[in-house]
Amino acid sequence: MNTSIRGVLLFRPFTLLFELILTLLFPDCCCICKQPFTRLCNTCKNNLDFCLPFDAQVYYPSIAVTAVCRFTPLSRNIIHCFKYIPLQPLAIDIAHLLFAHATFPKTDYITSVPPDPKRKKQRGFDHTQALALEVARLSKTPYRTLFEKKSATRSQASTGTKEQRKANIARAFTLLPTAEQQLKPHSTVLIIDDVCTTGTTLETCTALLEKHKVTAHCLVFALRI
Repeated sequence: MNTSIRGVLLFRPFTLLFELILTLLFPDCCCICKQPFTRLCNTCKNNLDFCLPFDAQVYYPSIAVTAVCRFTPLSRNIIHCFKYIPLQPLAIDIAHLLFAHATFPKTDYITSVPPDPKRKKQRGFDHTQALALEVARLSKTPYRTLFEKKSATRSQASTGTKEQRKANIARAFTLLPTAEQQLKPHSTVLIIDDVCTTGTTLETCTALLEKHKVTAHCLVFALRI
């Protein structure tokens, strides 16, 4: 085993113990730098690689997507803390970043991309719905559950070509029967997700809405470029 890797594994238990002690002493501490009394400190927020207005249009021209920041080690770690620790209250902090830094058109409804049922059960909550509900509250826009993910899929980041990604996600998402009743033609829906890795998932969800003559806009925290 590589010496550096062995060193990381050796000290990992001590790091976890230190983080546990900090959590007990300071129930709220920055998920990245461990600064006390905040889940995500201003320093870490300001260190995000914020997106330029045209980034999404250049890299994802097939969907109307807006993002707060680029997918970097920092934004990835924030997402991982939110999803895999899991730190559910971090939804509030990320949602405030979405609301403050990303511009999006006026919409009739807000919805979210559902996670795999298995992963949702493991995590204990629907992380994208938590984000969307908070953005809906901040923007005073009604939230609607519109999509269902019927089957688990491989991570889009681990899938190779665009054709493979489309095959990976094909038929995984459907509109709920109740959604078809709620959607009014020519209305506008904002779809929220935590990260846009390939754009294929958002393309699929957008297409489902467009079949009902509904305009879709997408809002994500991080954009892979």
